[in-house]
Amino acid sequence: MLATVDDALAFLRRLGASETLVLHHEMVAQVAQDIASAVRLELGCPFDRDQMLIAAALHDCGKIQFPEELGAPGERHCAAGELMLLRHGLPETIARVCRTHCEWKQAIALEDLFVALADIVWKGTRDEVLEMRVVDGIAARVDLSAWEVFARLEPVLARIADGGVARLSRCQTLIPARP
Repeated sequence: MLATVDDALAFLRRLGASETLVLHHEMVAQVAQDIASAVRLELGCPFDRDQMLIAAALHDCGKIQFPEELGAPGERHCAAGELMLLRHGLPETIARVCRTHCEWKQAIALEDLFVALADIVWKGTRDEVLEMRVVDGIAARVDLSAWEVFARLEPVLARIADGGVARLSRCQTLIPARP
């Protein structure tokens, strides 16, 4: 059904996503791609890259139903997005990321944690607890200690976070001013 990030973004548009929301998904998917490349090349960690990238490109689709959460805090979009994707026949492994990117402390799949991480670091912020969950998840799959995984992943996340202000300002220019 959806084989690429571009397919997922086109699907979002068909669902009625605003250009701001599509741009956000595009940026998070690009950050997810950067994380995926590092995890594969630097760490040799096996995971479902395609699932992770498609999920990253759809993770906030519930904001179509709750557009006020695009420019303000809120989590109603998380469960709504999961239901939306399931209703459109997407696999549960993709749909659940709409929920688990908000509830990553309960996320089980490493792919889900990667999407949550991409959704945080794209804007230049970091979350030590999430990053350590990711580090531990990778270390469990490869022949490296958690410290070795951290030492290789941290510079990648720092580089991605350094571009966050520019990505965030690009999205902010598309969000309508509040009355």
